[in-house]
Amino acid sequence: MKQHLEIEFKTMLTEKEYLHLTQVLEFGLSYRQINSYFDTPSKKLFSLKTMMRIRKYDDSYEFTLKIPQDLGVMEHEFDLETFNINHPKIQRLLSDFDIKTDHLEMIAQSTTDRREFSDQYGTWCLDFNSFSWGIDHELEYELHDDVDVDKAYHHYYETLSRLNITFKKALPKYIRALN
Repeated sequence: MKQHLEIEFKTMLTEKEYLHLTQVLEFGLSYRQINSYFDTPSKKLFSLKTMMRIRKYDDSYEFTLKIPQDLGVMEHEFDLETFNINHPKIQRLLSDFDIKTDHLEMIAQSTTDRREFSDQYGTWCLDFNSFSWGIDHELEYELHDDVDVDKAYHHYYETLSRLNITFKKALPKYIRALN
C-alpha cells in the first residue's frame, strides 16, 4: 500500500477557459477514469471529511482513502485486481474508523477525462468531469513530493494569471458528485 501526502491547488473552469487550455498547453498524457465513491448510510466518512473511492482505468482498479491533514490529505492507495469493496486491505483500513465494508454503499460516481503534464513543482491536470447531474471543467495542480509549497502556490497563481484564468474555488470531485 502506498501512502502519500497530496497537496493540490485547483480551480473551476468555464467551458471557454477549458477549450483555451487545450490549445495553449502541451498535455502529453490523457486518459479516462471512472470514480465510484463509498460511505456508510449514516455518512460516517463524510462527517470526518474523509473520502473513499475505487477508480477504474481501462481494465485496472485503484482503491483510495483520503484523510484530511493540517496541510493536504493523506492518501492511502493500492491496486485492486477487480472492483472489490470487500478486499482485506480495505477492511483493515476501515477498521480504524470502526466501519465494516459490508456497511458501505456507493454514494456517487463520476467520470473524468484527464489531460496531464508536469513542470518543476507539480502535475497540471485538465479535467472534463461528468456527473449524474451534468458536467464541469477544472484545472488541478498536484504538487510533487518535497517541493516548496509557497513557491508552488505562487507559480500556480502566476500561471493562472498568465493564461487569463480567473480563480474559481473548486470543491473536491466527490463533493460535487454528491450534488
